[in-house]
Amino acid sequence: MAIAFLCCELLEELWTINNNGYNKEDYIEAKSNSRKAPQTIQRDVQIYNTYMNEHTESIIDRLGTATRVKGSYYMFVVKPTFISGLNSVFEVIIDRFKEAEIYFSALFMLMYCDTYE
Repeated sequence: MAIAFLCCELLEELWTINNNGYNKEDYIEAKSNSRKAPQTIQRDVQIYNTYMNEHTESIIDRLGTATRVKGSYYMFVVKPTFISGLNSVFEVIIDRFKEAEIYFSALFMLMYCDTYE
């Protein structure tokens, strides 16, 4: 239950980020700029860094705690993998948060990304 609640909180935070002015064009620009990075994980982190804030970081860290993952495995495997999934979800749902079907699909995908590890 904690994972579902945290994923819902994260999705709501992404909606807030979107409402505060971060839109599809910003995401596309971040994605385009990230292509210069040498590795996929670095690209995902660069994209994430364009919209992340303290609250998103806190939620992701609490998701790690909820799944009982910590230490270097969390920092170097789980968190980057989850950020990659988060970017994929955000790319689809950005500017479309009010579409219920997409919203619930995004929530399911976030929960899947977190529990897949």
